[in-house]
This record gives sequence, structure tokens and C-alpha cells, in this order.
Amino acid sequence: MRLIFRSHAIKRMFERNITLENIQHVLVTGKSIRESQGHTLS
Repeated sequence: MRLIFRSHAIKRMFERNITLENIQHVLVTGKSIRESQGHTLS
């Protein structure tokens, strides 16, 4: 999967410790990492 990120998005990913794998996971499964680990979103 090829993704293109703007510099602003990369900066925010770094600040929030979000990896490319995290983003790919969300795009493939449609679920956030928290949802996949059994956490509830509130």
C-alpha cells in the first residue's frame, strides 16, 4: 500500500507516536488500534 503524507501530518504522527503500521492497520481493518485491543472509545 502506497501512502502519501503531507509534512504537517508527519509532524503530528511523530508528536503522537503514530507509526506507519498503525495507519495501515486502521486503513485495512477499519478499526483503531484501541478498538482492536479491546479498549472502548469514550
